[in-house]
Amino acid sequence: MDKISFIRQNQKDFTCKGHYTSSKQTFKHKISVTGLLLLFLFINISFIHAQTVKLSLNKQNATFEEIFNEIEEKTGYKFVYNTSDIDKNERISIQETNLDLTEILRSLLRSKRNISFRISNKHIALFKAQIKTISGIVLDTQGQQIVGANILVKGTINGTITDINGKFQLEVAEGDVLLISYIGYNTQEITINKKQDLSITLVDDTELLDEVVVTALGIKREQKALGYAVQEVKSDQLTVAKGANVATSLTGKIAGLNIKNSTEFAAAPTLTLRGSTPLLVVDGIPHYNVSMSDIPADDIESISVLKGSTASALYGSRGGDGAIMVTTKKAQKEGLDISVNSNTMFHM
Repeated sequence: MDKISFIRQNQKDFTCKGHYTSSKQTFKHKISVTGLLLLFLFINISFIHAQTVKLSLNKQNATFEEIFNEIEEKTGYKFVYNTSDIDKNERISIQETNLDLTEILRSLLRSKRNISFRISNKHIALFKAQIKTISGIVLDTQGQQIVGANILVKGTINGTITDINGKFQLEVAEGDVLLISYIGYNTQEITINKKQDLSITLVDDTELLDEVVVTALGIKREQKALGYAVQEVKSDQLTVAKGANVATSLTGKIAGLNIKNSTEFAAAPTLTLRGSTPLLVVDGIPHYNVSMSDIPADDIESISVLKGSTASALYGSRGGDGAIMVTTKKAQKEGLDISVNSNTMFHM
């Protein structure tokens, strides 16, 4: 259908509908809407194409202009920018291998947080980005707030962490990519758009190392999944050079744990963790009238020391000064194994 036929058809349709606006204005309106839709479609196609263009850059102490020229030669794209926004003679270094064009540009502009880019019609337009403050909350899959999660703008050192309510605030530019991470969870990427309030859910990482520690009630958890400071001592470390009791065998093996031996015969040494007396937990059960000296070293499988006030969440206010969690050995399914250990002490 040629242009004249198209106009006549629109005039006919317009007359039948009984509108009072001129058919010429209606035609212009339709052309404008169609043009905008085609423009948005074209921009999306250009951006997708830019993500398929791979290139490598290795420039040390080069000017922006030199780097722009190399990108233009390798990709066929042309840069468009205002020299008042970017000093083309400013020197930077970049070393990236086999990345798509959008990632190369993010890496190149990481020191220019107020500069953003848009790719369209084989042109890369650089312009001043509008910096805004976003806020959000980070949750786990159970809907619980994650305290201390890391929020970082990809390719920059601009970041923050979540507070005790799992909330955060951060200054970003539209188009920035946020990296949200926390120990024991998969890292998530989110691209900033016009939305200013974010709700982010992190999923457990199922590929953590098999190293486990014992927590409250004897429950074993992977060490990397714990959100608090914990240190573990295995049984073989306690029996390599045996002391008079288990407590003295811990000397120098736990950071922040001070052991003060008594001069009295058979007296239990005093243990302080970061200046306070920790709670003793044996096989998940807190003990208040038992000391480390009462537990034979040969019966111990491992000792996990929980530092910080987080222990109070596991064992109440008594665990506010930390906890020493002892796991005793269990029966083996293999054959009979006999070991003999003898200690002799003389009191003069």
